[in-house]
Amino acid sequence: MEKTFVIARCVRCGRFLLSKAGVKTKICPYCNARFVLDRAAAVAWSESAQKARQMLAELKKRHAGANER
Repeated sequence: MEKTFVIARCVRCGRFLLSKAGVKTKICPYCNARFVLDRAAAVAWSESAQKARQMLAELKKRHAGANER
């Protein structure tokens, strides 16, 4: 199957965001930075939107837990 969704980190604020693969630019929903998606660090890929959302939620949860320590 083709990887159609990507989870990346915003180049400005570093938060995780979800995007369709092949999108050239993205606006971060957290800090409103517009950036070229190819320049962002891709963290994970997924074939389905549902799986991508689950992975994104898990990444956010782990990242929040790591920041509390």
